Order: sequence, then C-alpha cells, then structure tokens
Amino acid sequence: MGNCLANEQADRVAREKIIQVLFEIYEHDIDSGSVGLADKVTHLLVSNTTSLERQTIADWIRDLLADDTEEISVADRQTYGGFLLELEKDTLDDETYLQICRETNRTYDLMHRLLALKRVDEAIREAEQVSDSELLNIANIFIEHAQDKAAERLVQERAWKAQNRQLLEWLKKYYQTRENYAAALRIAEEMFRTYPHRAGYQEISQLSQQVGRWETLRPELLDFLNKTQNTSLLIYIAIDEGEIDKALELVKSESKQDRSVYGSWYGSAYRYGSIALDVARAAEETRPRAALEIYQQHVEWLIALKERKHYQAACTYLVKMRALYEKLGESEVWRGYITTLRERNRHLPALRDEMAKAKL
Repeated sequence: MGNCLANEQADRVAREKIIQVLFEIYEHDIDSGSVGLADKVTHLLVSNTTSLERQTIADWIRDLLADDTEEISVADRQTYGGFLLELEKDTLDDETYLQICRETNRTYDLMHRLLALKRVDEAIREAEQVSDSELLNIANIFIEHAQDKAAERLVQERAWKAQNRQLLEWLKKYYQTRENYAAALRIAEEMFRTYPHRAGYQEISQLSQQVGRWETLRPELLDFLNKTQNTSLLIYIAIDEGEIDKALELVKSESKQDRSVYGSWYGSAYRYGSIALDVARAAEETRPRAALEIYQQHVEWLIALKERKHYQAACTYLVKMRALYEKLGESEVWRGYITTLRERNRHLPALRDEMAKAKL
C-alpha cells in the first residue's frame, strides 16, 4: 500500500481506499495498545500523500477527537495530536499549532514552540501546571532554548516546596555544572539530613572542600549522625576516612546491646555480615587480630545455622583466617584453633566435607 501511495499516478479511487485502510490500521493499532504499526502508518501517510489528502486525514483526526462518544485516553490523544501536527506542519500558523498542542496534551511540543517564539512568561505559566515528573523534562527544554534562569526558578520553587528528591537532585547537578558549589552544597546538605547515606556524605565532603568549608562542616555532620544514632553510617564513614579503630569501637559499642550469639560482642545487628565483615576487611592490614575476632564469630555463627551453604561460606572465612594467622607468624595458633573447631563439630559430616574441599 505504501508503494502504491508513493506512485502519484496511481488511480484516485484506489489511493482513497488505501488511505482509508491505512488510517483504520492506525486507529486499530492505537486502540489495541500499539505494536508499532501506527508509527509506520504515520510515516506513509505524511510522506506519500498530497496536501489535499493530508488535509482529509487531518479532518478525520479532528472529527475523532471532537466525538464525545469516543473514549480517548490522554496518551492516545497525545498520539493523535502528534499525527495531526505532522500532517499540517507546513500549513499551521503558530496559534493553531499551540491550540492543537493544548487540546491534545502535547506539552513538550507546546513548550518548544512557545520558547522558540520567545513567549517565555507564557511558557512558565504552562510549566507551573505540569507534574513533578514532567517538570524535569520541561526544565531541560527551557535550557535547550537558553532560558537557564527560568528553568532554575521553576525547579527551585517546586523542589523546596514539595521536597521532591528528583527535583533537588536535578537542581544540585545544575549548580555543579555551573561551578556554583556553594548552592550545590546547600542542597546536598539538606538532602543528607533528610536521607543520610554514604554517597551523600562523600559528595558533601567533595563540594565543601571546593568552598573551604569541610573543616567546620564535617564535625557538624558527625554530630548530627551521633544524635540520630545512625551508627551504621558512622562506621562506614570511619572506614572511608581510615579510622579503623573508631570503626571497630563503634561495632563493639553497637553490639553490646545483644550478646545472644555465643556471649560475644558480635551482636545481632551484624550477624548477617555486611557491616562487621566490612570493618574486618578494612582492619586486616592494620588491625589483623580484630579482623580475626570478627571472622571467628562469623564462622561460628554460620556453622550454628547447620546448612551446607552456610558451611561453604564459613570455609571461605576460615581460609581468610588461616592467611591472617600465617601473616602474623602464628601458624601454631591457627592449627590449634582449626583442630578444636573440627573436634567440636565432629558430628556435622557436611561441615567436615566442606572443610576437606577447602583444604582446611
């Protein structure tokens, strides 16, 4: 059908029928959720038709959109609107173009045309009506049209009012790319106090060093985390900043609240591995005995679970322990420990099997 339309000498009646059938295919594809046929039909009906034929198709779309009996979703209305703009792109005046955009919810097309016409205030009023998720794309359109300050104001007003994390993130990056580190830092700190996390602390460190504020800001952040009892983040910060003794102290302090596992300081908050084991890995070089203590508690907890997969994990840490004992020159201590461990768990054949596989 596309080839027939491309032949301008084709029979008029045949062309009319082909155009009608293609439009019906387009409608059906839209109604059924679209499998991609609508895009192909749009290209054929825009590229291979005469101006008069395109006007006829445009009239069909207008009738369809104006039909109160037709239930057309917002997304489908946008699709029809895009088709209409394509069909009449060579003949539409600016006001008609804008009207179609408004009637079919083609917000991005509306913004592009308003800003191309330098109608910035009108574009701002339209942008103020969109959702938070749409505003990010709208702001980028403003920037594309060299209206950076308008984009900044739009996002800034909405971001602080709604405390929308995505909008604040956009605004922070906006300031960073323009080397306004003080403004970016202000947003990063606000976000961190709302949602403290490791990467946020690191970002604040980098930004505050750009404006010479890290020495005063760092103790304020640590005090905030202490007051909010965010021990896990304090531990990771201590690891990142090379304060291994502090990280070990925090682990012990936190776990004093639960000595249910073998009466040790390896408390329930860390039994599942991540934090205490991260501290142990960081401590291997400078505090190997502390690392060994954590690994030993973890191994014994894993064995107590009495499942083969946990025995396999325990053996991984036993291998680490052997290497640390050898590095300390305490191979005899290691042999004594592993012998005692085997004897104490001689009734667990699966454990013995996994230890043999690991050459323990």
